[in-house]
This record gives sequence, structure tokens and C-alpha cells, in this order.
Amino acid sequence: MTFKNSCLLIALGLFTSLNADAQGINFEQGTWDEILAKAGKEGKLVFMDAYTTWCGPCKMMSKSTFTDARVAEFYNKNFICAKIDMEKGEGPALSEHYGVQAYPTLLFVNANGALVHKGVGYMEPNGFIALGEKALDPGSQLENLVRQYESGRSDLPFVVKLIGALESANDQRASEIGSKFVSSLTSFDNPEVYPLLRQYVSDPTSPAFAYLVKNKSVIFEGEPEETVNSSVLDIFMRYFAERNLDMPAMEAIMLKYYPDAKGETLMKFKAFWYAQQEDQEGFLEATSQWLNTYPSDSPDFLNQIAWMFHQLEPGEKYLKNALNWALQAVKLEPGYNNLDTTAWLYSDLGDKKNAKKYANKAIEAAKKAGEDYTGTQELLDSLK
Repeated sequence: MTFKNSCLLIALGLFTSLNADAQGINFEQGTWDEILAKAGKEGKLVFMDAYTTWCGPCKMMSKSTFTDARVAEFYNKNFICAKIDMEKGEGPALSEHYGVQAYPTLLFVNANGALVHKGVGYMEPNGFIALGEKALDPGSQLENLVRQYESGRSDLPFVVKLIGALESANDQRASEIGSKFVSSLTSFDNPEVYPLLRQYVSDPTSPAFAYLVKNKSVIFEGEPEETVNSSVLDIFMRYFAERNLDMPAMEAIMLKYYPDAKGETLMKFKAFWYAQQEDQEGFLEATSQWLNTYPSDSPDFLNQIAWMFHQLEPGEKYLKNALNWALQAVKLEPGYNNLDTTAWLYSDLGDKKNAKKYANKAIEAAKKAGEDYTGTQELLDSLK
């Protein structure tokens, strides 16, 4: 064989190898029953990519993760792989059977069709391979961990591992198990418990909550005070959502168990509570009291709230409040969105002169930034 022909064969072999890698994961084309039968015959688990055609993260995984050479080698070797549109053919029935609620959902199923492990959301190659490794390991398989928990295992390292697996799978059982476990603890002075306290304390009258509040500087180490207060408020929001209490009763409970709730924190809670309850008048009043007493320095937040007030079409009192916040947002950041909101609020209040002024400023800012200003132009045309 000549050197020339030898090089040609090597090049062809290399091309063939690279082309096989580029094809990525080998997804089966048969029915679900046929795929399960093949898994049983080969003694493998099925990996199913539960996707939809409109899902952006699904497309990203198909383009960059499923075509990765390391991913293809690992998954083609260890699994029978299926890619099924949850909105076509067998997809809707499989979606209901396996409780698919987000896309992509990455399912690992045995030959009998029983769920073994699960992941949710876009994953890069390394994370996706790690997910597959856990699916192959009985000690890390989600459903195996759940069975052990239901059989009575509840040591801290195990529960932390179980909850982590449930969270990765976007499984609602994480909240149920986390809350129940935290409530069962009699001692909290363990750094491994801190993540559970941050996320799964559900009763502000409990010892767990008292410990959380007393030690929040350690448990929330490095977190801004606003983030800490928001996390604590979420506990009260969930607690009160299950109880029929009026605002004075809720306020009394908050101040009893979380004295730091006085002032801005309490006002913020009221605004969020009324928004959750879809109580428009309560929301308008509580938000006005909050932001008029404790002005925000975030232009995006001020603009968001001001625009919300515009959309709710409240009376003059609340529109004037919203206008003040919008003007503050413009002062902090004179961009298109803030100028546009200000123009609309002036129009709501019948001030055509200033509405035109800020609409023109908004359009000028949009042109410079290359943003769409169709809505502002329509407002300006209506003011002529």
C-alpha cells in the first residue's frame, strides 16, 4: 500500500469517526413499547428526552449537549435513548403518566416502564453526564431514595441527598419532605441543616423559625439584608395563605415572632399580600404607603410599579403616586422604558403637554437604542 493510499484511508477513518460523534445520541424511532422491549432485551434503562417543539432550552440541548462526543459515547453505551414530543403521538399520554410539567424533562425509566431517575431543565454536557451517572447508581436514583425515605430512613445526610435529587428534578415532594423533616428536628446547630432552614421552614411559630431568625446572620451569611427579609416574608406568606386571617391579626403574628418586621418590611409584606390576594384597592394603598415612606433607588423597580398602576387605571391619587415614582426612575435612568411610562401617566392624568414632552423624549431614546417605540408613537398621535 502506498503512503498516499494509507493516508487516505486514515483520513477517511478519522472523518467517519468524527461524523459519528457529530451525530450525537442515537435516539430510537420505534413506539414506546418497542423502546421498552429493546431496553429489556439489552438490560438497560431508557433515557427519554421529553420535549416540545417550542421549548428554547430543549433546542439548546439538542444542538449543543446531545451532539457532544462525550455525551454521545456515554448515553449510547449505557441507555436506550428516546426523544419524544410531549404534544404529539404518544407524547401527551406519556407526559401525563410521568407527570411532566416542565421542558425539557429528562426521564430515566426501566424496562417495565417505571420511573427510576429524573432531571429537569437545560444541562451542559458535564452536568448531563453526571445526571446519567446518578441514574445508573442505585444509591443515587431518585425513586430508590424516595422508597428508602418512605421505609423510614431519615438521617440528615440521606435527607439532604434526597431533597437535592428532588430539587434537581423540580419535584414538588422536595417541599413536602423538607418541611416535614425540618419540623421534626430538635437541634438546628449544624451547617448541613442551614440550607434546609433557608428553604423549608414553613411555620413562623415553630422552634425552627425562631432559630432561623436568631441566627440569620450565620444562616444567610453573605446575603443582602433585603434578600434575608424577603426569605422570611415568604415563610409568613405561605403560612397565612392556609389561614383565614385579617391584616391586623397577621400583623400581630408577624411582630410577635419577627420583631424586625416593623417598618419597611411590614409595609412590603402588606403590598405583596394584597397582590397575591388580587385585592386591587389594598395593593394600591399598601404599595403607595410603602414606596412613599421608603423610596426605592431601583429605576427598574420604580418603573415596573408605576406601569402596573397605569394598567390598573386607578383614581387620581394613585396615578399621582405612580407619576412620582416614574419621574424618580427617569432621574435615575433616563432610558426609553422609564420615559415611556412617564408619558403614559401624564396622559392618564390629563396633562397632554407633559405627556407629549415625555413621549417625544421616549421616542428619541428608543431611536438611539434601536428599540421599538410603536406604542409610544400611538400615544403621541392620540394627543394631537
